[in-house]
Amino acid sequence: MSTHSCVPDGFSTGIMVPIVKNRLGDVTSSSNYRRITSSLLLSKLSEHCIFNKYSSYFVSCDLKFGFKKNLGCCLCSSSVCRVFLKHGSSVYMAALDATKAFDRVNRIKLFHRLHDLGLPVYVIRLLMHWYVKIVSVVQWNNCFSSYFAINNAE
Repeated sequence: MSTHSCVPDGFSTGIMVPIVKNRLGDVTSSSNYRRITSSLLLSKLSEHCIFNKYSSYFVSCDLKFGFKKNLGCCLCSSSVCRVFLKHGSSVYMAALDATKAFDRVNRIKLFHRLHDLGLPVYVIRLLMHWYVKIVSVVQWNNCFSSYFAINNAE
């Protein structure tokens, strides 16, 4: 894969299973479902290999809490509160629901940013090819939908 910067057909296939968020809510509303997607084991292993080999390119500032091991929103919120309370200030907070943020990422800008960070071009091409080929199928009980492309219009 890394030699040719491409992934085989079917490599980017996921099985999406809708899970009800609120059983007492409207079960006919698509917004009441969380979509859990399972990827192929080989695909997940490849992700981990790429991340482990090139993790030094994905370092961010210590003040960013998202997508980091053992960190998250709760730790960030409590850190902010502790700092303000330590200095005797009042704490007013707002939360941003970014649950669909990944769907809206401009991947072209993301790939340019990875290039700017010095990630080898063949890895960026591999990731681009990987994203272009993403398809999914919805599983409901024992029935499967037709395959459909997962693309990013942003």
